Amino acid sequence: MATKRLQGTRYSKPSPLAARGFLIRLIAVFICAAVASSMVMSAYPSIRERLFRLAPVASTESVPVLCIRFLLILMPLLVIGAMIAFGVKPVGMWMHHHRFILGASVIAACVLLNISGSSIGMWNYWLGHDMSTDVVWGTPRIMRTDEYVVGTPLAFSQRYSGYSYFNDLFGNKPADMFIVKDAPVLALAELFRPFHWGYILFGSSRGLAFYWSARLVVLFLAAYEFFLCISNDRRQEKHKGVAFVGAILIACAPLVQWWFAVNALPEMLIAIFVSIVCFDRYLGDTESGHRAAYAAVILICAGMFALTLYPAWQISLGYLLAVLILCIVIRHWGHIRISRKDALIFVGEIALFCVILGSAVVTSWGTIQSMLHTAYPGARQSIGGGLPPLSLISSVGTLFFPFKDYAVDSVTTNMVEASRFVDLFPLGIILAVFGMIKRKKVDVLSVWGLRTFSWR
Repeated sequence: MATKRLQGTRYSKPSPLAARGFLIRLIAVFICAAVASSMVMSAYPSIRERLFRLAPVASTESVPVLCIRFLLILMPLLVIGAMIAFGVKPVGMWMHHHRFILGASVIAACVLLNISGSSIGMWNYWLGHDMSTDVVWGTPRIMRTDEYVVGTPLAFSQRYSGYSYFNDLFGNKPADMFIVKDAPVLALAELFRPFHWGYILFGSSRGLAFYWSARLVVLFLAAYEFFLCISNDRRQEKHKGVAFVGAILIACAPLVQWWFAVNALPEMLIAIFVSIVCFDRYLGDTESGHRAAYAAVILICAGMFALTLYPAWQISLGYLLAVLILCIVIRHWGHIRISRKDALIFVGEIALFCVILGSAVVTSWGTIQSMLHTAYPGARQSIGGGLPPLSLISSVGTLFFPFKDYAVDSVTTNMVEASRFVDLFPLGIILAVFGMIKRKKVDVLSVWGLRTFSWR
């Protein structure tokens, strides 16, 4: 009975004995998780310094840092303990049903506690101080100069200009802060950059915490919903384990994490995942109000994707988006119904979208033209390829880049450029072929993936 209650299903009032047993197990989970967290905390400095060869922890850490570290260790241990005490499936189902509340809670906690993944602590190193000061987990990365030297200071500077579109704190003339990445501004087009809203609402410090935590949580949830969508027909929401593994592989991928603060890769992925899920639900729903909401979210994602302004990734991801759209249309083919009301609402939303995005293009037209005539990124060209065959099976090795220096080769120059998605090659190809043979049905996504691989 206690296990069934954890799933959130309505049952008759449990007996006092069952309720007492549930409470005892819950208290035991908290106690065991707290003890285990304390043990990990005591071993953390030694593990961090000796095993991973990271910079030593400051000898006198503040109480808030220790408390936050304890909470960060406690949360996953609580989940593991609950799965042991109540079962993996009930706990997983409970987390699935409350995933959006849990995600919002994580973001709120990070904002409240000022937790971010910024390497801004490197400034302590450059100024001759201890760079591990106020570091809860890991270490500042000297390689991430794009973030702690450019992106984060630009975002912080906006507070002193009132988040204006042009900022005269840099250079000999006002600089366009909207086109420059990761700089929040008070403008209509900021609607397409929701992760900047934290700076405007909460200030620089908590805005930075919101920027980092919200992007990670939303990316995980968006990937989870995306994999639920493409692995199930008619919103059956089976294969939750597969969706969870897929979300982990995306959100925690070395490529995503090393490029997390620059070039807006998380925003591109979020835009694709959310827009595909909403497009699938748009075609499967007949309620005009619901369709209007789905269309609005899709257009916000379109603006987010367009304003990432990094063609090197946008073009390749654009091909992927086109294939996914085709798959969703094929799924609903024969059942697609668009009423006149739906069409009028969609046209009106597109018109509003063009007005908002056009306002930014007109205001920043000079900056856009200047960027197009630069060596990077304006004149950059890349046709891909050039990697050794060993790179096909090296993605798992990139998980160890935070703990081991990368040996530079002739193609890549550092661990950031060498990072990969963990694709578990060739497992995906084997499973795709096996699945199509077993079902005796061709899968568009699998065929496209195989065709892409053979072409490369």
